[in-house]
Amino acid sequence: MATLGFWGGAGNDVTLQPPPPPPPPTPQPCEFYSISINNGALFTNDPNVSLNLCGPGANWMMLSNDGGFTGASWQNFTSTVNGWTLTTYGATILPRYVYARYRDAAGQIYGNFFDDIIYDPTPPSGAAAFDPRQLLGGGQRNSMLAPMFTVNQTQAELFLSVSDDGSGLDEMQVSFSPDFDGAVWQDYTGIVPVTFTEDGVHRLHALP
Repeated sequence: MATLGFWGGAGNDVTLQPPPPPPPPTPQPCEFYSISINNGALFTNDPNVSLNLCGPGANWMMLSNDGGFTGASWQNFTSTVNGWTLTTYGATILPRYVYARYRDAAGQIYGNFFDDIIYDPTPPSGAAAFDPRQLLGGGQRNSMLAPMFTVNQTQAELFLSVSDDGSGLDEMQVSFSPDFDGAVWQDYTGIVPVTFTEDGVHRLHALP
């Protein structure tokens, strides 16, 4: 014996399932020939940088720190180069340039293209103290280590007086550990709240 079913009737007898979401769009290749250092960053304190390259239809590329491409040679095109070393001149703060040329299968050469980034190897300087009066007077110590200061409560404020004549101040780390174990980068501010979890002598470290 066979049992036949009938599906019909009013619309509220049917539960419609929503359609599946559309697939994500296919990433499009880059459109214009270009080169970017550290994703367009303005400053770096490390001469080893990453390059993002856009060469639509390119089979080869040529990279150089010299606009004349002295000593440079053609290499297979790739969209990313990690560990490219900038030309540096000691601690001098100047824009550093990287140049790129592209060549397609027909031998057509496109370029020159370039990007620049300011290399600033000089770290910020300044001082930190729990007593802000220790930061007055205009003089800055050679160390971020302040004299001993006694607090009788679990909450305190750490005061920072830091400057950087090159790339400026952006983020900082504050930690009770000298190796900054577990510390996270946070926006720079001149006053940092501090919580003590136990009695004793504590040394707080600040890294702008």
